[in-house]
Amino acid sequence: MDLKWCPTLPPPPPNKGSMKKTHKAQKAQLFEQLDLIEDSPEVAPPPPQRERIFPVVPCPAPRMTQSDQWKVGDKARPVVKRYRKYCDDLRLLAQTWELPDVFAITFVMPMPKSWSKKRRNDMDGRPQKSTPDLDNLLKGFTDALREQDKEIHQVLARKIWGETGEVRVLEFKSALLTF
Repeated sequence: MDLKWCPTLPPPPPNKGSMKKTHKAQKAQLFEQLDLIEDSPEVAPPPPQRERIFPVVPCPAPRMTQSDQWKVGDKARPVVKRYRKYCDDLRLLAQTWELPDVFAITFVMPMPKSWSKKRRNDMDGRPQKSTPDLDNLLKGFTDALREQDKEIHQVLARKIWGETGEVRVLEFKSALLTF
């Protein structure tokens, strides 16, 4: 199964008067081509087997120092305490469930309480583009649920805004995309 590469949009013509019209037409043609590619059975991921939702606020893996390994209780840094609690909560919720080798994950980040109701409605489900970084969230999650996370070979990850924090995992039997 080959992945079909999307065509790139050529640069607009140098004439500024017709630039917007031509560029818009090229853009529309590109989106039509992308729709055809997305509908192709070769590119579509296999149907998910199960969805698992963990009702915890996502927490990124902190940069650990050597002293973080032995400092516990009141002596531990607040970021390390929060991360350890997050890991414990995930393990408790997962119990016997094992993180698969191929999965899609969505980190739902809680919106700040200071946001207005209008802004909350506008941002609900939208991509969250500020800290924490997606790779640190993923590392914190996989480290909590797997002793050997080297076996994980394909992950599709995103982070979005939501009313409450949670982590959603979709399991797949086989690879999401083949290259």
